[in-house]
Amino acid sequence: MMSSNLNHNNRNLIITGLMGSGKTTVGRLIAKRLGREFIDTDEYIEAHIGSAAHILSQPDGDDRFRLVEAQVASELAARFNLVVSTGGRFMLNQDNIKTMTRTGDVACLVADLDELVHRLLTSENETYRPRFNAAKNKLGLMQALQLQSEPYFAQFHPFQTSGCTPVEVAANIIEWFARLQELDNGRSPTPHT
Repeated sequence: MMSSNLNHNNRNLIITGLMGSGKTTVGRLIAKRLGREFIDTDEYIEAHIGSAAHILSQPDGDDRFRLVEAQVASELAARFNLVVSTGGRFMLNQDNIKTMTRTGDVACLVADLDELVHRLLTSENETYRPRFNAAKNKLGLMQALQLQSEPYFAQFHPFQTSGCTPVEVAANIIEWFARLQELDNGRSPTPHT
C-alpha cells in the first residue's frame, strides 16, 4: 500500500471493489460513524460534470469518461478527511491509484461472484450499469471483470462482504483504518480481536 507523510488522522478513506460489492452503502456508514464527508465518485461526476450515461453514449465516450475520472481523482486527492466510494472501474487505472493513494488509504470490498450477481439483480438502487444490464451471462461478465480488476485490487487491503452485513463490513474497515492511524502516530496498534 502506498502512503505519504500526511497524518492518517486527515487521510482520506477510499472504498473500492466490483459493482455490487457495497461500496456506496458501506462508505456512507463509515462516513457517518467517523463524522466525515462522504463522496461517491459516480454521484460526484453526475453533479459536477454530467450524466455517465450521456458521456458514455458519445463516440469517444469511454475514453472521455476515463479522463473525467482522472480529473475527479485529482480533485478529491487535493481534499482531506473524506470517505470516497469509487465507481467500479475508477481504480482500474494506475494513474488514478497513484493520485488517490497520495492522500488516502484504500479498502477493497470483495464478495463471492454469485452473491454479487444476486445483489445486482435484486438491488433497488438505480445505478447506471449498462454492461451488467445488457449481459446475457451476468456471472460470466462478473468473472471477466474480476480477472480484469485483480492486478489493481491486489494493491489494496481486502474486506470480505459475503456473509456480512454492511454494518459489520464498515466496522471492520473503521478498525483497520484506526490501526493505520495508530501506526502513523507512533503508537502500538490495538490488537485485532
